[in-house]
Amino acid sequence: MRDNIYIWETSYGVYIKRLDAHYGRISSLIGSFSNAKNLVVSASMDKTIKIWNINNILEKDYQIDHLEKPIEMLHVSIESEIVVAMTRNQLVVISLKDGKIKHSLCNSPHGAIFSYSALTVGGLIAVSSESNRLVIWDLIEIKPTFIGESQSPTLLIKQLKIHQDETYVICARLLFILF
Repeated sequence: MRDNIYIWETSYGVYIKRLDAHYGRISSLIGSFSNAKNLVVSASMDKTIKIWNINNILEKDYQIDHLEKPIEMLHVSIESEIVVAMTRNQLVVISLKDGKIKHSLCNSPHGAIFSYSALTVGGLIAVSSESNRLVIWDLIEIKPTFIGESQSPTLLIKQLKIHQDETYVICARLLFILF
């Protein structure tokens, strides 16, 4: 069963088009607009991302073969022309130009479990919860600038936000009580 994207014009509520989007449930849908580009990026449980040019209703369909798990989170930077996609075990930087994976971000040589991520508007810094520790990535140097302490297994990072001129990272954690 395909999941679709529907487009309406906001001023009059006029239905414009239905896009045959993915073969799996759509997990993320992001509008990313600038004067030069009017893009929507969708990700699905079928492990694909699609980049749509809404001005022309054209699609660039990129199968991301290297991802082992479904995409759980997407972040777009039009300025840097990148998408950061997060799966349960990968955080990758993908080019908006050709859909190719530019970098895989993982601080641990043995792999990691990712639960949340964020990206600055300019696409220069990514933040992730990697195996329940906060990691801040410099996307120019492709290296971590900060690696937090490992958290207790009962205290999980649940949300990350980049705030106020992209100078602060806000982190919310959830406490599990085990019986």
